[in-house]
Amino acid sequence: MGIQAARAPDLAQSAESQTETAPLNVVRMTPPVEATLRILLNSVPYLIGAAVVRQPAVGEAVEAEVGRMPWLHDRRLLTLQLPDDSLPANRAILLDWPVPYQAEWVGAPPRLLISRLVTQDRTVGVLLGTLISRDQISAGAREALDLSCELIAAAVGSDSLAALATTPMTDEPRQLVVVPDEQEPEPESPRELAVLAQSEPVLDPKAEQDERDRQVVDEVARALDELTDARSIGRVLRDAVTAIAGVDGFSVALFNSVRREVAYRYKVVGADPDSAEMGQQAVDDGPDCYAARHDRRWHSFIREIGVRGPEGVEARKISVLQYPLLAAEEIFGVATLQVFGDSGFSDHATRLVLRVI
Repeated sequence: MGIQAARAPDLAQSAESQTETAPLNVVRMTPPVEATLRILLNSVPYLIGAAVVRQPAVGEAVEAEVGRMPWLHDRRLLTLQLPDDSLPANRAILLDWPVPYQAEWVGAPPRLLISRLVTQDRTVGVLLGTLISRDQISAGAREALDLSCELIAAAVGSDSLAALATTPMTDEPRQLVVVPDEQEPEPESPRELAVLAQSEPVLDPKAEQDERDRQVVDEVARALDELTDARSIGRVLRDAVTAIAGVDGFSVALFNSVRREVAYRYKVVGADPDSAEMGQQAVDDGPDCYAARHDRRWHSFIREIGVRGPEGVEARKISVLQYPLLAAEEIFGVATLQVFGDSGFSDHATRLVLRVI
């Protein structure tokens, strides 16, 4: 009895150690997905973490993680296979889900935010989030959350297609089949072989990219369809351009139709101190700026600001991209994107943001 009592804690400890799982190896996803997750944390109050789990799993299960995510210790959530009728497409719901003990969570238990990510009528992943409030999500936060789900679904879907296209074919088991003797056909001429090779379908990377871009534009258009106020429209455009181009600052200036001045400006920058300095040292986006006075689809340039640091004021370069907003051949505003550095924006991101705006 004494020996059994002494070994009981060891058995309990052994059983507990068996429930411990190996640390997760988070696979870095495309920058738009990670950027959209960070936007999501800034847009939804009390949301302190988010992660994307791909379906079906390709390589590692967790594809992107931002913030605090105790749910990643629960392998049940990482291996979910959600049928099409289990959750609404690209719409998040909140659940009272038990927190795994491995997370060592202290305080009131959080709520699990979960959304089934759908693109082209197929489930491509699951969005998980950590919400530390029991209050109802506001309408503005709900709009940002739903748009983020749609953008993440489009990006994850395109990644899944690329991953499946590069997955090597598994070797099929070979079988010996005996067939009756037949007269062998004459070998085909090189000309016939060339015609057959030309008839085989070839995947066009540009066509695939155009299709992914069209999906993003359509998702943003649906999000804007029922909005009527400038602030909500600006919030949707901010989420979209940040997911596409990974900006550090975004603004939309709307002009007064009578006086040559800005009537309304929606502006948002990152939460870090350098981005705050960027917002305080404004860029010209009024009716007299270069983008508003010239017949060009966009205008890009480099500017410098002074950022105060531990060793004094330091010069930081910022790449600026401005789009004139046009209606009935009249410019009524300017949209401005900013990112730290002098490398600018890629040609693809520049043209896709133009289509979105």
